[in-house]
Amino acid sequence: MADERIENPVDSEKTDIAAVFDGVEGCGPQLTITSTGNVVGQYSAPSANGAATVAQFVFDRVGTVDKSGVECCTVEKVATAIEKFGTTADDVWAEFQKLADKEGYAEKADPAKAVIFGEEPAQSPDEPVQSPDEPVQSPDEPESVTGTIFFDMGAWNHDDKICFYIWDATTGLNATNKGWQEGNFWGSKKILGTPVEGKDGIEITLYEGHDTFVIFHDQTTNEQTFNCVLTPAAIGKTAHMADEHIENPEDSEKTCIAAIFDDAEGCGPQLTITSTGNVVGQYMAPNANPVKDIAEFIYKRVGTVDKTGVECCSAEKVAAILKAFDASADDVWAEFEKFEGQEGREDYAEKKDPSHDVLFPTEKPDVMLGDVDGDGKVSAKDALVIQRYTIKLAKLDDAQLAAADVDGDGKVSGKDALVILRYSINLAKIPPEKSGSAA
Repeated sequence: MADERIENPVDSEKTDIAAVFDGVEGCGPQLTITSTGNVVGQYSAPSANGAATVAQFVFDRVGTVDKSGVECCTVEKVATAIEKFGTTADDVWAEFQKLADKEGYAEKADPAKAVIFGEEPAQSPDEPVQSPDEPVQSPDEPESVTGTIFFDMGAWNHDDKICFYIWDATTGLNATNKGWQEGNFWGSKKILGTPVEGKDGIEITLYEGHDTFVIFHDQTTNEQTFNCVLTPAAIGKTAHMADEHIENPEDSEKTCIAAIFDDAEGCGPQLTITSTGNVVGQYMAPNANPVKDIAEFIYKRVGTVDKTGVECCSAEKVAAILKAFDASADDVWAEFEKFEGQEGREDYAEKKDPSHDVLFPTEKPDVMLGDVDGDGKVSAKDALVIQRYTIKLAKLDDAQLAAADVDGDGKVSGKDALVILRYSINLAKIPPEKSGSAA
Protein backbone atom coordinates (compact mmCIF):
# COMPACT_ATOMS: atom_id res chain seq x y z
CA MET A 1 0.00 0.00 0.00
CA ALA A 2 1.69 3.20 -1.19
CA ASP A 3 1.75 6.39 0.83
CA GLU A 4 0.30 8.57 -1.93
CA ARG A 5 -3.39 8.78 -2.58
CA ILE A 6 -4.97 8.90 -6.04
CA GLU A 7 -7.97 10.99 -7.13
CA ASN A 8 -11.03 8.78 -7.40
CA PRO A 9 -11.77 8.50 -11.15
CA VAL A 10 -15.53 8.94 -10.73
CA ASP A 11 -15.75 11.41 -7.81
CA SER A 12 -12.91 13.96 -7.56
CA GLU A 13 -13.85 14.74 -3.95
CA LYS A 14 -12.74 11.26 -2.95
CA THR A 15 -9.33 9.59 -3.06
CA ASP A 16 -8.06 6.02 -3.24
CA ILE A 17 -4.86 4.41 -2.02
CA ALA A 18 -2.40 3.10 -4.61
CA ALA A 19 -1.57 -0.62 -4.44
CA VAL A 20 1.92 -0.96 -5.91
CA PHE A 21 3.63 -4.27 -6.79
CA ASP A 22 7.39 -4.53 -6.31
CA GLY A 23 9.30 -5.78 -9.36
CA VAL A 24 6.19 -6.97 -11.26
CA GLU A 25 6.11 -5.41 -14.70
CA GLY A 26 2.78 -3.95 -15.83
CA CYS A 27 0.99 -4.56 -12.52
CA GLY A 28 -0.21 -1.68 -10.36
CA PRO A 29 -2.55 1.32 -10.42
CA GLN A 30 -4.59 1.42 -13.61
CA LEU A 31 -3.83 4.25 -16.04
CA THR A 32 -7.09 6.19 -16.03
CA ILE A 33 -8.59 9.58 -16.82
CA THR A 34 -10.60 10.94 -13.91
CA SER A 35 -13.92 12.74 -14.21
CA THR A 36 -12.07 16.07 -13.96
CA GLY A 37 -9.63 15.19 -16.75
CA ASN A 38 -6.58 14.30 -14.67
CA VAL A 39 -4.53 11.25 -15.64
CA VAL A 40 -3.80 8.95 -12.71
CA GLY A 41 -2.23 5.52 -12.37
CA GLN A 42 0.57 3.87 -14.31
CA TYR A 43 -0.44 0.74 -16.23
CA SER A 44 -2.92 0.02 -19.02
CA ALA A 45 -4.66 -3.36 -19.24
CA PRO A 46 -3.23 -5.58 -22.05
CA SER A 47 -6.20 -5.08 -24.36
CA ALA A 48 -6.76 -1.41 -23.51
CA ASN A 49 -7.22 1.01 -26.40
CA GLY A 50 -5.65 4.32 -25.33
CA ALA A 51 -7.12 6.30 -28.22
CA ALA A 52 -10.62 4.97 -27.50
CA THR A 53 -10.23 5.74 -23.78
CA VAL A 54 -9.29 9.37 -24.45
CA ALA A 55 -12.05 9.72 -27.08
CA GLN A 56 -14.68 8.43 -24.65
CA PHE A 57 -13.50 10.83 -21.96
CA VAL A 58 -13.71 13.77 -24.39
CA PHE A 59 -17.21 12.68 -25.46
CA ASP A 60 -18.37 12.39 -21.83
CA ARG A 61 -16.77 15.53 -20.41
CA VAL A 62 -16.25 18.14 -23.15
CA GLY A 63 -17.99 21.37 -22.14
CA THR A 64 -18.43 20.33 -18.49
CA VAL A 65 -16.92 21.83 -15.32
CA ASP A 66 -16.06 20.30 -11.95
CA LYS A 67 -17.63 21.38 -8.65
CA SER A 68 -15.19 24.27 -8.37
CA GLY A 69 -16.07 25.58 -11.83
CA VAL A 70 -12.89 24.40 -13.56
CA GLU A 71 -13.22 22.92 -17.05
CA CYS A 72 -12.93 19.13 -17.01
CA CYS A 73 -11.84 18.79 -20.63
CA THR A 74 -9.33 21.41 -21.75
CA VAL A 75 -6.75 21.38 -24.52
CA GLU A 76 -4.00 20.98 -21.93
CA LYS A 77 -5.68 18.08 -20.14
CA VAL A 78 -6.40 16.23 -23.38
CA ALA A 79 -2.82 16.76 -24.58
CA THR A 80 -1.56 15.25 -21.33
CA ALA A 81 -3.91 12.27 -21.69
CA ILE A 82 -2.80 11.69 -25.30
CA GLU A 83 0.85 11.68 -24.17
CA LYS A 84 0.26 9.44 -21.14
CA PHE A 85 -1.73 6.89 -23.12
CA GLY A 86 0.88 6.81 -25.90
CA THR A 87 -1.53 7.73 -28.68
CA THR A 88 -2.02 10.58 -31.16
CA ALA A 89 -4.63 13.27 -31.74
CA ASP A 90 -5.43 11.74 -35.14
CA ASP A 91 -6.12 8.32 -33.60
CA VAL A 92 -8.24 9.85 -30.82
CA TRP A 93 -10.29 11.80 -33.38
CA ALA A 94 -10.77 8.64 -35.47
CA GLU A 95 -12.10 6.84 -32.36
CA PHE A 96 -14.31 9.83 -31.50
CA GLN A 97 -15.94 9.68 -34.93
CA LYS A 98 -16.96 6.09 -34.24
CA LEU A 99 -19.28 7.46 -31.54
CA ALA A 100 -21.39 9.23 -34.19
CA ASP A 101 -24.49 7.15 -33.45
CA LYS A 102 -24.57 8.29 -29.81
CA GLU A 103 -27.03 10.91 -28.64
CA GLY A 104 -25.53 14.38 -28.48
CA TYR A 105 -22.72 13.66 -30.94
CA ALA A 106 -23.58 16.52 -33.30
CA GLU A 107 -23.20 19.30 -30.74
CA LYS A 108 -20.07 17.72 -29.22
CA ALA A 109 -18.14 17.08 -32.44
CA ASP A 110 -16.71 20.58 -33.03
CA PRO A 111 -15.68 21.40 -29.42
CA ALA A 112 -14.26 17.87 -29.09
CA LYS A 113 -12.16 18.31 -32.21
CA ALA A 114 -10.90 21.63 -30.87
CA VAL A 115 -9.62 20.18 -27.58
CA ILE A 116 -8.17 17.07 -29.27
CA PHE A 117 -6.14 19.05 -31.81
CA GLY A 118 -5.44 22.01 -29.53
CA GLU A 119 -7.13 24.50 -31.83
CA GLU A 120 -7.33 28.17 -30.97
CA PRO A 121 -10.70 29.92 -31.36
CA ALA A 122 -11.37 30.55 -35.03
CA GLN A 123 -11.69 34.31 -34.50
CA SER A 124 -10.52 36.62 -31.74
CA PRO A 125 -13.22 38.86 -30.18
CA ASP A 126 -11.05 41.85 -31.11
CA GLU A 127 -10.98 40.98 -34.80
CA PRO A 128 -13.60 42.40 -37.16
CA VAL A 129 -16.60 40.19 -37.82
CA GLN A 130 -16.46 38.26 -41.09
CA SER A 131 -18.96 39.51 -43.64
CA PRO A 132 -21.82 36.97 -44.06
CA ASP A 133 -21.41 37.40 -47.80
CA GLU A 134 -17.88 36.03 -47.64
CA PRO A 135 -18.12 32.54 -46.07
CA VAL A 136 -14.73 31.05 -45.37
CA GLN A 137 -14.27 27.37 -44.64
CA SER A 138 -12.06 26.67 -41.64
CA PRO A 139 -8.76 25.06 -42.65
CA ASP A 140 -9.51 22.32 -40.11
CA GLU A 141 -12.85 21.41 -41.65
CA PRO A 142 -12.91 18.74 -44.35
CA GLU A 143 -13.15 19.84 -47.95
CA SER A 144 -16.71 19.83 -49.23
CA VAL A 145 -18.31 19.77 -52.65
CA THR A 146 -21.86 20.86 -53.37
CA GLY A 147 -23.60 19.75 -56.53
CA THR A 148 -26.12 17.40 -58.07
CA ILE A 149 -26.01 13.60 -58.10
CA PHE A 150 -28.16 12.01 -60.79
CA PHE A 151 -30.09 8.75 -60.58
CA ASP A 152 -31.16 6.54 -63.48
CA MET A 153 -33.99 4.46 -62.04
CA GLY A 154 -34.11 1.98 -64.92
CA ALA A 155 -37.12 -0.33 -64.52
CA TRP A 156 -38.46 1.98 -61.83
CA ASN A 157 -39.39 4.61 -64.41
CA HIS A 158 -43.10 4.88 -63.69
CA ASP A 159 -45.48 7.54 -62.44
CA ASP A 160 -45.31 6.54 -58.77
CA LYS A 161 -43.14 8.02 -56.10
CA ILE A 162 -39.52 7.04 -55.52
CA CYS A 163 -37.66 7.99 -52.36
CA PHE A 164 -34.09 7.86 -51.14
CA TYR A 165 -32.21 7.79 -47.86
CA ILE A 166 -28.89 9.58 -47.61
CA TRP A 167 -26.92 9.66 -44.36
CA ASP A 168 -23.49 10.68 -43.13
CA ALA A 169 -22.27 7.94 -40.79
CA THR A 170 -19.24 10.01 -39.76
CA THR A 171 -21.27 12.83 -38.21
CA GLY A 172 -24.61 11.09 -37.73
CA LEU A 173 -26.31 13.84 -39.72
CA ASN A 174 -28.76 13.45 -42.58
CA ALA A 175 -28.40 14.92 -46.04
CA THR A 176 -31.25 16.52 -47.96
CA ASN A 177 -31.35 19.08 -50.72
CA LYS A 178 -31.93 21.66 -47.96
CA GLY A 179 -28.58 20.94 -46.33
CA TRP A 180 -27.53 18.89 -43.30
CA GLN A 181 -30.13 18.31 -40.63
CA GLU A 182 -30.07 16.45 -37.36
CA GLY A 183 -32.08 13.25 -37.13
CA ASN A 184 -31.86 9.53 -36.70
CA PHE A 185 -29.26 7.32 -38.37
CA TRP A 186 -31.30 6.47 -41.45
CA GLY A 187 -32.31 10.02 -42.13
CA SER A 188 -35.56 11.53 -43.19
CA LYS A 189 -37.31 10.17 -46.25
CA LYS A 190 -37.02 12.49 -49.23
CA ILE A 191 -39.48 12.04 -52.10
CA LEU A 192 -37.77 12.46 -55.46
CA GLY A 193 -41.04 12.59 -57.37
CA THR A 194 -41.59 11.20 -60.82
CA PRO A 195 -38.37 10.55 -62.76
CA VAL A 196 -38.12 12.27 -66.12
CA GLU A 197 -36.85 10.03 -68.91
CA GLY A 198 -35.42 7.69 -66.34
CA LYS A 199 -33.24 10.34 -64.79
CA ASP A 200 -33.51 12.60 -61.78
CA GLY A 201 -31.15 14.22 -59.34
CA ILE A 202 -30.70 15.77 -55.94
CA GLU A 203 -28.45 18.56 -54.76
CA ILE A 204 -26.23 17.60 -51.87
CA THR A 205 -23.08 18.63 -50.03
CA LEU A 206 -20.50 15.85 -49.61
CA TYR A 207 -17.40 16.01 -47.43
CA GLU A 208 -13.99 14.52 -48.14
CA GLY A 209 -13.23 11.65 -45.78
CA HIS A 210 -16.80 11.27 -44.51
CA ASP A 211 -18.63 7.94 -44.68
CA THR A 212 -21.75 8.82 -46.65
CA PHE A 213 -24.27 6.33 -48.03
CA VAL A 214 -27.42 6.35 -50.14
CA ILE A 215 -30.26 3.84 -50.60
CA PHE A 216 -33.01 4.24 -53.22
CA HIS A 217 -36.46 2.81 -52.56
CA ASP A 218 -39.40 2.14 -54.90
CA GLN A 219 -42.63 2.66 -52.94
CA THR A 220 -44.65 0.71 -55.52
CA THR A 221 -42.63 -2.50 -55.75
CA ASN A 222 -41.05 -2.09 -52.28
CA GLU A 223 -37.66 -2.79 -53.85
CA GLN A 224 -34.57 -1.01 -52.63
CA THR A 225 -30.93 -0.74 -53.50
CA PHE A 226 -27.98 -2.00 -51.54
CA ASN A 227 -25.96 0.52 -49.48
CA CYS A 228 -24.13 2.72 -51.96
CA VAL A 229 -20.97 4.58 -50.90
CA LEU A 230 -20.91 8.28 -51.85
CA THR A 231 -17.89 10.57 -52.04
CA PRO A 232 -17.44 13.97 -53.67
CA ALA A 233 -16.41 12.06 -56.81
CA ALA A 234 -20.13 11.29 -57.33
CA ILE A 235 -21.06 14.95 -57.84
CA GLY A 236 -22.27 15.44 -61.39
CA LYS A 237 -22.30 11.68 -62.05
CA THR A 238 -25.19 9.24 -62.54
CA ALA A 239 -26.01 6.12 -60.54
CA HIS A 240 -27.57 3.36 -62.66
CA MET A 241 -29.66 0.44 -61.46
CA ALA A 242 -27.59 -2.65 -62.31
CA ASP A 243 -29.10 -5.90 -63.53
CA GLU A 244 -27.62 -8.03 -60.75
CA HIS A 245 -29.12 -8.41 -57.30
CA ILE A 246 -27.03 -8.48 -54.11
CA GLU A 247 -27.78 -10.59 -51.04
CA ASN A 248 -29.34 -8.45 -48.33
CA PRO A 249 -26.67 -8.19 -45.59
CA GLU A 250 -29.15 -8.70 -42.74
CA ASP A 251 -31.61 -11.18 -44.30
CA SER A 252 -30.21 -13.71 -46.77
CA GLU A 253 -33.72 -14.50 -48.06
CA LYS A 254 -33.96 -10.98 -49.49
CA THR A 255 -31.94 -9.26 -52.20
CA CYS A 256 -31.12 -5.68 -53.11
CA ILE A 257 -30.39 -4.02 -56.43
CA ALA A 258 -26.92 -2.62 -57.05
CA ALA A 259 -26.65 1.12 -57.78
CA ILE A 260 -23.53 1.64 -59.91
CA PHE A 261 -21.93 5.03 -60.59
CA ASP A 262 -20.26 5.69 -63.92
CA ASP A 263 -16.70 7.07 -63.65
CA ALA A 264 -17.01 7.94 -59.95
CA GLU A 265 -14.04 6.37 -58.20
CA GLY A 266 -14.88 4.69 -54.91
CA CYS A 267 -18.65 5.20 -55.31
CA GLY A 268 -20.98 2.21 -55.54
CA PRO A 269 -22.12 -0.89 -53.63
CA GLN A 270 -20.52 -1.03 -50.18
CA LEU A 271 -18.07 -3.89 -49.60
CA THR A 272 -19.82 -5.82 -46.83
CA ILE A 273 -20.02 -9.20 -45.10
CA THR A 274 -23.56 -10.58 -45.11
CA SER A 275 -25.13 -12.40 -42.18
CA THR A 276 -24.37 -15.71 -43.89
CA GLY A 277 -20.68 -14.94 -44.39
CA ASN A 278 -20.71 -13.97 -48.06
CA VAL A 279 -18.77 -10.92 -49.27
CA VAL A 280 -20.82 -8.55 -51.44
CA GLY A 281 -20.28 -5.10 -52.90
CA GLN A 282 -17.19 -3.34 -54.21
CA TYR A 283 -16.17 -0.24 -52.26
CA MET A 284 -15.19 0.41 -48.66
CA ALA A 285 -16.18 3.67 -47.02
CA PRO A 286 -13.23 6.04 -46.33
CA ASN A 287 -13.21 5.32 -42.57
CA ALA A 288 -13.98 1.61 -42.78
CA ASN A 289 -12.11 -0.65 -40.38
CA PRO A 290 -12.25 -4.05 -42.11
CA VAL A 291 -10.21 -5.76 -39.38
CA LYS A 292 -12.72 -4.74 -36.73
CA ASP A 293 -15.67 -5.55 -39.01
CA ILE A 294 -14.36 -9.07 -39.67
CA ALA A 295 -13.71 -9.67 -35.96
CA GLU A 296 -17.24 -8.45 -35.19
CA PHE A 297 -18.73 -10.75 -37.84
CA ILE A 298 -16.89 -13.78 -36.45
CA TYR A 299 -17.96 -12.95 -32.91
CA LYS A 300 -21.62 -12.67 -33.89
CA ARG A 301 -21.84 -15.55 -36.36
CA VAL A 302 -19.33 -18.25 -35.32
CA GLY A 303 -21.18 -21.49 -34.62
CA THR A 304 -24.39 -20.37 -36.36
CA VAL A 305 -26.00 -21.76 -39.48
CA ASP A 306 -28.24 -20.18 -42.09
CA LYS A 307 -31.81 -21.30 -42.78
CA THR A 308 -30.56 -24.12 -45.01
CA GLY A 309 -28.24 -25.48 -42.32
CA VAL A 310 -25.00 -24.19 -43.86
CA GLU A 311 -22.39 -22.71 -41.52
CA CYS A 312 -22.36 -18.91 -41.62
CA CYS A 313 -18.80 -18.63 -40.36
CA SER A 314 -16.70 -21.50 -41.69
CA ALA A 315 -12.93 -21.48 -42.17
CA GLU A 316 -13.47 -21.32 -45.94
CA LYS A 317 -15.76 -18.29 -45.71
CA VAL A 318 -13.44 -16.48 -43.31
CA ALA A 319 -10.50 -17.10 -45.65
CA ALA A 320 -12.50 -15.59 -48.52
CA ILE A 321 -13.43 -12.59 -46.35
CA LEU A 322 -9.80 -11.97 -45.39
CA LYS A 323 -8.81 -12.05 -49.05
CA ALA A 324 -11.62 -9.72 -50.15
CA PHE A 325 -10.76 -7.12 -47.51
CA ASP A 326 -6.98 -7.61 -47.81
CA ALA A 327 -6.79 -8.30 -44.07
CA SER A 328 -4.57 -10.68 -42.11
CA ALA A 329 -5.77 -13.35 -39.69
CA ASP A 330 -3.26 -12.10 -37.09
CA ASP A 331 -4.67 -8.57 -37.15
CA VAL A 332 -8.27 -9.82 -36.94
CA TRP A 333 -7.39 -12.06 -34.01
CA ALA A 334 -5.72 -9.17 -32.18
CA GLU A 335 -8.93 -7.15 -32.66
CA PHE A 336 -11.06 -10.11 -31.52
CA GLU A 337 -9.11 -10.37 -28.26
CA LYS A 338 -10.07 -6.75 -27.45
CA PHE A 339 -13.66 -7.92 -27.03
CA GLU A 340 -12.80 -9.76 -23.81
CA GLY A 341 -14.38 -8.02 -20.85
CA GLN A 342 -16.44 -5.62 -22.94
CA GLU A 343 -20.04 -5.01 -21.92
CA GLY A 344 -22.44 -7.35 -23.68
CA ARG A 345 -19.74 -9.90 -24.52
CA GLU A 346 -20.19 -12.22 -21.55
CA ASP A 347 -19.98 -15.24 -23.88
CA TYR A 348 -16.46 -14.31 -25.05
CA ALA A 349 -14.85 -17.36 -23.42
CA GLU A 350 -17.03 -19.89 -25.25
CA LYS A 351 -16.56 -18.14 -28.60
CA LYS A 352 -12.79 -17.69 -28.32
CA ASP A 353 -11.60 -21.17 -29.35
CA PRO A 354 -14.02 -21.74 -32.27
CA SER A 355 -13.25 -18.22 -33.52
CA HIS A 356 -9.52 -18.96 -33.43
CA ASP A 357 -10.15 -22.20 -35.32
CA VAL A 358 -11.93 -20.49 -38.23
CA LEU A 359 -9.23 -17.83 -38.44
CA PHE A 360 -6.34 -20.29 -38.19
CA PRO A 361 -7.69 -23.60 -39.53
CA THR A 362 -5.49 -26.67 -39.03
CA GLU A 363 -4.71 -28.36 -42.31
CA LYS A 364 -5.98 -31.94 -42.31
CA PRO A 365 -3.76 -34.62 -43.85
CA ASP A 366 -4.96 -36.03 -47.18
CA VAL A 367 -5.65 -39.63 -46.13
CA MET A 368 -7.98 -42.54 -46.85
CA LEU A 369 -10.28 -42.91 -43.88
CA GLY A 370 -9.65 -46.27 -42.19
CA ASP A 371 -6.24 -46.85 -43.83
CA VAL A 372 -4.27 -46.41 -40.61
CA ASP A 373 -1.21 -48.43 -41.61
CA GLY A 374 -0.94 -46.62 -44.96
CA ASP A 375 -0.97 -49.68 -47.21
CA GLY A 376 -3.66 -48.24 -49.46
CA LYS A 377 -6.55 -50.38 -48.22
CA VAL A 378 -8.77 -50.76 -45.18
CA SER A 379 -8.50 -54.11 -43.41
CA ALA A 380 -8.43 -55.82 -40.01
CA LYS A 381 -4.74 -54.84 -39.75
CA ASP A 382 -5.83 -51.21 -39.44
CA ALA A 383 -8.19 -52.11 -36.59
CA LEU A 384 -5.31 -53.87 -34.83
CA VAL A 385 -3.16 -50.73 -35.09
CA ILE A 386 -5.94 -48.71 -33.44
CA GLN A 387 -6.36 -51.28 -30.67
CA ARG A 388 -2.64 -51.13 -29.91
CA TYR A 389 -2.84 -47.33 -29.86
CA THR A 390 -5.73 -47.33 -27.36
CA ILE A 391 -3.71 -49.41 -24.88
CA LYS A 392 -0.58 -47.30 -25.44
CA LEU A 393 1.36 -49.99 -27.30
CA ALA A 394 1.64 -47.91 -30.47
CA LYS A 395 1.90 -44.25 -31.49
CA LEU A 396 0.09 -42.59 -34.38
CA ASP A 397 1.15 -39.51 -36.31
CA ASP A 398 -1.28 -36.78 -37.41
CA ALA A 399 -2.09 -38.52 -40.71
CA GLN A 400 -2.74 -41.83 -38.98
CA LEU A 401 -4.94 -40.18 -36.34
CA ALA A 402 -6.99 -38.53 -39.11
CA ALA A 403 -7.39 -41.88 -40.90
CA ALA A 404 -8.27 -43.72 -37.67
CA ASP A 405 -11.20 -41.48 -36.65
CA VAL A 406 -13.68 -43.30 -38.88
CA ASP A 407 -16.76 -42.46 -36.83
CA GLY A 408 -15.93 -38.74 -36.94
CA ASP A 409 -16.27 -38.04 -33.23
CA GLY A 410 -12.94 -36.24 -33.06
CA LYS A 411 -11.05 -38.94 -31.16
CA VAL A 412 -9.57 -42.39 -31.78
CA SER A 413 -10.97 -45.23 -29.69
CA GLY A 414 -12.05 -48.87 -29.73
CA LYS A 415 -15.25 -47.78 -31.49
CA ASP A 416 -13.21 -46.86 -34.57
CA ALA A 417 -11.47 -50.26 -34.50
CA LEU A 418 -14.86 -52.00 -34.34
CA VAL A 419 -16.17 -50.05 -37.34
CA ILE A 420 -13.13 -51.09 -39.37
CA LEU A 421 -13.43 -54.76 -38.31
CA ARG A 422 -17.10 -54.83 -39.32
CA TYR A 423 -16.24 -53.04 -42.58
CA SER A 424 -13.56 -55.67 -43.37
CA ILE A 425 -16.23 -58.45 -43.31
CA ASN A 426 -18.86 -56.38 -45.15
CA LEU A 427 -21.03 -55.78 -42.09
CA ALA A 428 -20.57 -52.00 -42.00
CA LYS A 429 -19.67 -49.02 -44.16
CA ILE A 430 -17.30 -46.24 -43.31
CA PRO A 431 -19.62 -43.18 -43.70
CA PRO A 432 -18.77 -41.54 -47.03
CA GLU A 433 -19.92 -38.17 -45.72
CA LYS A 434 -17.18 -38.43 -43.12
CA SER A 435 -14.44 -39.79 -45.33
CA GLY A 436 -14.98 -37.95 -48.55
CA SER A 437 -14.17 -41.17 -50.40
CA ALA A 438 -16.08 -44.20 -51.65
CA ALA A 439 -14.55 -46.40 -48.98
